[in-house]
Amino acid sequence: MFGDRGKKPDCKGKRRVCAPSQRKGNNQSEGKKEAKFQGRQQLGIIIWSTNTDVYTIDKFHELKALLDSCTELEKPHIIALSEVKPKNPTKEFNIHCFNILGYNIEAENLERGGRGMLLYLRQDLRYIMTDITSPVDELQALEILLEQGTKATIISIYRSPNSDTENNDRINQIIRELSRKNEHTIIVGDFNRPNINWEQMINNGLHMDQDFLFIEAIRDSFLIQHVNQATRSRGTNRPSLLDLILTDYVQQPP
Repeated sequence: MFGDRGKKPDCKGKRRVCAPSQRKGNNQSEGKKEAKFQGRQQLGIIIWSTNTDVYTIDKFHELKALLDSCTELEKPHIIALSEVKPKNPTKEFNIHCFNILGYNIEAENLERGGRGMLLYLRQDLRYIMTDITSPVDELQALEILLEQGTKATIISIYRSPNSDTENNDRINQIIRELSRKNEHTIIVGDFNRPNINWEQMINNGLHMDQDFLFIEAIRDSFLIQHVNQATRSRGTNRPSLLDLILTDYVQQPP
């Protein structure tokens, strides 16, 4: 199923981010999987983000059907996909089989180790891909031009549960660096940090040191985590909150 492990997005706003024009404060606010933000003026930048757990042709057709069910105003400007390749691929990932009319594709890590990432970027979006000087295993970043010349940094991250300390530190460093670059910051992705209590911003179990450093990077960057429900549920395992939406503004109630 397309979507974040059993929770299918729809064009009414699942995994949707709408970027505002006004930066708010740095207090933690209540969030939902439908992350809807309002400043003085709604800019309407819509982002879908999901871990595909292998992006197959069937999932590709499901995504296209989902897009076809949306009106033009509901279609996302950005679709961020992670873990597009299998763990042990037996053939090359052919990106040309996954084109969607009206979207450009930006790919990362398809020809080397790792699971690979894709960004679908609507062709009316004004953007520049960001070069990362300190390489991270699975990360894509871009800068988009908003109204009145303001800019936003958009980052898509996949952090493997087996990510080592060096890669974790680079992720934290890049979050700090890129969050200072433009007027707004939106970070989406699968961070595989199930032990963080986001309401209290504390660690509830294992990997306390690494989780603490990640939380500190979020605080230092004045970012807010908006998802407050489990995003992965498999079999009898306890549901986990792994997929995050981090922004630099407070969520307003609808």
